[in-house]
Amino acid sequence: MRKAMVPALLILVMTLAGCSQSANVQVNLKNFVYTPPEVSIKVGDRVTWNNIDIEPHTVTSEAWDSGAINPGRSYSRTFDTPGTSNTNCQFHPDMVGKITVTAENDKQNHAFSNGYSIRNENPPVTHLVCFYPLTYNQLH
Repeated sequence: MRKAMVPALLILVMTLAGCSQSANVQVNLKNFVYTPPEVSIKVGDRVTWNNIDIEPHTVTSEAWDSGAINPGRSYSRTFDTPGTSNTNCQFHPDMVGKITVTAENDKQNHAFSNGYSIRNENPPVTHLVCFYPLTYNQLH
């Protein structure tokens, strides 16, 4: 009976362990520029803007506003709806950015926290496999 429960227990542990597909994309505010200026993400992904500049900045779109982000501070937002948000800094109008949010099953360019992106030509991953080291005693 105990050995028969191991596969079911492993599936439950892997599911509850948080094998999440959502991303947290980092955008730096430095030298009065959003870096990277444009990011493409999926619904459910989060973008964090880090102010590493010497002046306060905002991240403002037609639908939302970060308020003042002081130097050394950050602002995060999770995007739950597909669409495009053109952003700018209310204090420095030449600071502009763009967030493109696509549905999870759309082909897209996905931006990573280091600013690089890749074109996803394959269907989205629907099943993740997470491997957790188990000792011999845990299996028997």
